[in-house]
Amino acid sequence: MIGASDIPPLLVVLVISLMTTVLLLRNNKTNEHRIILLSLGMHLVFSQALLLFQVTVYREADIWYYRELSTPLVRLMERDFFHFFPQVFAGTFHIENSIGIDDFSSTMSMITTTAFGRLFTGDSLWAFFAVVAYFSFLGKWCMYAVFRDAIPNVDRRYLALATLCVPSVVFWTSGVVKEAYAVFGLGVLLWGAREAIRGSYLTAAAPLFVGTIVVGAFKPYLLFPFAVAGAVWLVFERSHRARGNSFVYLLIGLVGGFGMVVALSAVFPEFSPSHIAEQTAEQQVMGKVVGGGSYFEVGSADRSVLGQIANAPLALVASLARPFLWEVNTLQSGVAALEIIVLVGFAARSFVRTGFGALRASFASPIVLFALTFLMIGGIAIGLATTNFGTLSRYRVPIMPFYAVIVVFMNSVVPVRREAVDQLATSLTRSPRSARPSSS
Repeated sequence: MIGASDIPPLLVVLVISLMTTVLLLRNNKTNEHRIILLSLGMHLVFSQALLLFQVTVYREADIWYYRELSTPLVRLMERDFFHFFPQVFAGTFHIENSIGIDDFSSTMSMITTTAFGRLFTGDSLWAFFAVVAYFSFLGKWCMYAVFRDAIPNVDRRYLALATLCVPSVVFWTSGVVKEAYAVFGLGVLLWGAREAIRGSYLTAAAPLFVGTIVVGAFKPYLLFPFAVAGAVWLVFERSHRARGNSFVYLLIGLVGGFGMVVALSAVFPEFSPSHIAEQTAEQQVMGKVVGGGSYFEVGSADRSVLGQIANAPLALVASLARPFLWEVNTLQSGVAALEIIVLVGFAARSFVRTGFGALRASFASPIVLFALTFLMIGGIAIGLATTNFGTLSRYRVPIMPFYAVIVVFMNSVVPVRREAVDQLATSLTRSPRSARPSSS
């Protein structure tokens, strides 16, 4: 439990987080300050709740494993900070180093960052969880700023709630878990991609680099759907004719994205299509062996790529619509089910009102098409690799803000005829040269 020695560093983190956010909001001329501050408060409160949950209920949480194995690294940096800090930092991002960190995995990255957190917070996990929660909050803020500027005719308050305040996303990214780092990296990467697509290459370089190495260190598989979705976004954003030839340009974007997947496979061979199919089948088999009350399956554990593709529709349903109410058997899955019911309900509402009109309207907004592509591919990957509703609610966290944004968009833009999509094209998007982001 929290002790007297934890209070000073925790207070310092809380004060710095609040002051930094207030200073950033001074240059933000929008009208959703309260939602941004609400999100900040949720992250900081949930960071303490998540650690309390792991201390009192889930005593076998990964944080205790990270903490134990990080101790030698903390001792090294305490002994000679300027010599060992760069070496531990290199190990975090899978770079050769002189201290023997050769396990270039996301787990090792969690161990090294835990060492940094313990070192800079006086070995206070309570303060460290708050630090990670704040960086996660900043990543979501980047997501919000990109969507806000790219689809200006949608109510900003709803976009802010979708990206900043989804309860499961906030809870599972408010502490020392891989999803927290991944969401921060995705937000920064999305910001950099937006700048690159607009032609601001110097501005884009740093966030693209930082976002890529952070996501690559903690959740590298997310880079693959991001690459495909980014290619689709680029094609639709840069071509004015794309509005009239939507499916042709979508195909062009997907082909370009496939080329990027091939390139990423050379950097992360364990996530190449053929290898990932085998790994996914192994996880499905292991999940079936373990079983449990929260176990579910989406198809046969086929080790071939085509076999896993056949399971894709059920995997997508699992990611975006389960657990169903009758599948709930724990408090955790119950909360997840209620959240999913809300999203599915609003998505269904848009289809009832417009048929596929709202979905077609996404072709008039390249950023929404990007989010839809990322959601579909990421959702299939997560649904295929997950066999437990408890872990599903955490593993799908990185795609949930995109899911919520799409639902907000579909309920805000309701054209009923194809002609309406063309009329909306000008108002939904801004030209890469004329549209500039407002301060965030």
